Parts: sequence; C-alpha cells; structure tokens
Amino acid sequence: MTKGRVLATLKYTILIAFLGAVVLFGSRFFANDESPYPYPYTVNKIKRSETLKASKADILIIGGSQGKNLNPFLKRFITEASKSLKNPLKLYNWARENEPMGVTLQKVKTLEKFPMITLYIGGSDELHTTRFKISEFPKIIKNLKRSENESLMTAMLTTPALSRLVYTPVDKAILGQTRIGNVSQIPDKAIKHLIKLHYTLYKNEVEEIFDIFKLKDATVWVAPAALNINSEPLKVCDYTESQESFDQRKKIKQYLNEKRLKEAKSMAIDLVGTRTPNPMNYYILGQTLLGTGDYQKARSAFYQARMYDCGLSYSTPIHLKILMEQAEKRGFKVVDFNRIVLNQLGRNQLFFDEQKPQNIYYNQFIDQLLQEFKTYLER
Repeated sequence: MTKGRVLATLKYTILIAFLGAVVLFGSRFFANDESPYPYPYTVNKIKRSETLKASKADILIIGGSQGKNLNPFLKRFITEASKSLKNPLKLYNWARENEPMGVTLQKVKTLEKFPMITLYIGGSDELHTTRFKISEFPKIIKNLKRSENESLMTAMLTTPALSRLVYTPVDKAILGQTRIGNVSQIPDKAIKHLIKLHYTLYKNEVEEIFDIFKLKDATVWVAPAALNINSEPLKVCDYTESQESFDQRKKIKQYLNEKRLKEAKSMAIDLVGTRTPNPMNYYILGQTLLGTGDYQKARSAFYQARMYDCGLSYSTPIHLKILMEQAEKRGFKVVDFNRIVLNQLGRNQLFFDEQKPQNIYYNQFIDQLLQEFKTYLER
C-alpha cells in the first residue's frame, strides 16, 4: 500500500471515528435530562396553578400522604399562629397522597418564590411507586457509579449541560404512576440489590432538594413521617427462612398465648441472634418485648423487621435515617412526627390503617409546630 493510500485510510478512519462520536454523544445529549443526578425516571408536568399558589404562601407544606392528612388540623394552626401577626398567615398545603420525594423535588424546582417557612413531612410513601424499570438496572448502576466521581460531579454542577453527555440513556419510568406491585416474580436475592439502588436514588433526591433550599437560604422544617412498624412483614426472603425458624416462631406464639412471657422473650432473643436476619423473627421478638413492657427494645425490633421485609411496599427506617441525617447536616430543624407517634407504642392505638396515624397525634404535632413557630418569631 502506498503512502498516499495509508494517509487516505487514516483520514477516513479518523473521520468515521469522529462521526461515530458525534452520533453517540448527540444521541445522549437529546436523550438525557440536564441534571447532575442520573435519575432513571421522569415526572409528569407540575401544574402551573399549584406552583403559583405555593409561591405566594407564607407557610408551604410539601410531602406525601401524612402531609396531606394534616388538612383538617391546619385551621387551628393558622388561627393560633396568626394571633400576634398583623395579617393572617397564608398557608398552602402542597402535600399529596402517596407522593414520593422525586415528585416533591420537581415541584420545588418550579417555585418562583420561596415561602417564609417550608414544612416537609414525608418518608412514608417512598416504596409506593417504582423509580426505575428493572430491565435498565445495569445502565442505572453504571450511571450512578459515574455520579460518584467528585470531579465529574463538580463539573456537571458548574456546567449542567455536561450531564447530557456523561450518562448512558435509559428507558425511564414515570415516577408516581406505576406501583411496585407484586414482587413474587423477582428472585429474593435480587430484591436486596433493588432496594439498595432505591436507597441510593432516594438519598440523591434528598440531597438535591435540601441543597436547593440551602442555596435559597430558605427556612425548612423537616418532619419524618410516622411508620406503622407494628404491622406484620409482607414477605420473608427465602434465603433467610428455615423450617427450624418457622417452628420456633410457632412455639413463641404459643408461649405468648399462654402468657409465658419470660420463656417467649428468651426464645425470641435467641432466634434473632443465631439466624440470618429474618423480618418475621424480628417481628415476633417485637411482639414479645411489647408483652414484657420493653417498649424501646420492641421499637428497635420492629424497625429491624421493617428493614428486612422483602415485600417492597412500605417505607423503612432507612428512609427516615437518610432524611434526618441530611436535614441535620444542613442545619434544618427536625420536627419528628415519627417519634411523636411511636412514643406511644405499646400504650395506645397508633394508626387508623397502614398509613394514617390517629388524630390525637396530629393534634400533638400541631402543638409542636405552634411552639416552633413562636420560637421562630422570637428570634
């Protein structure tokens, strides 16, 4: 081959490589959103009328179901909080049934003006809908690993358009539209990886929304929603279960029915200490500890039961831990609704159903908000 042909071949190779790169990155540019966080979902357009109401409020409530359920109690808050003010407070409750953090994040991004106080109450609706399509799992993991590169993340925060080129496009879910539903077709060992991915995405959402508030110098109160931990786990992962564990739980239930609480407690403690973490083992321990009046330890056992539940239907203490850690890291006030409710574990009925706490706890929460508002005005 002559020198001319070699140069010509080299030119064509470079040209083809260049065009290939243009096509690749061009397709990425138009397929990806402009966001430093590679969320594998889209969110339906936020209603402009709601954004305007939220932007005009003195106090804005955002979040999920338990925030929405505050509505019947807000009149008392407005009346009492406005007593020392020239004009009544304008409050808008933008919390919605089963709303996950990703939707709330998109709402906050549409605000034209930030209110005097924003109250976020949530964390209990995070597993109600899916954040991603399982078929896209490998691509999502690859993108998240890229987002962990601090230098790359800094570059994307500085130049947001760069994020369109960095991440591999994925077929996105519509957040808030598709329920997670029946997980019986998912291998139990895969569920462990799916929930780990879910927590990573949730943490990214929490970090981003709190960073927006911090950038705007907004006053934010964060209220972790109450978890109904005293409800039986939905699913035991098969790799944690055994016939021996099943038989021991049956024996512990018998002891409880016979009021042989000391024996039941001893057996339940041994059960969770010598087996792979199993939600039903922790749940029976929690029931036993309630029977003996060890309410704090019972709460811890029920938390463990919720964390190891393979049912993927209810939020877990990990959601609240992420929420509180990120709030405290940025100096936001935490008004712990979950603690208000669970302080009565074993003493009183806590919930009407899986999601809705008894009215008495909402009234106690309003009392605490009024005290926090009084302190806010006295600063």
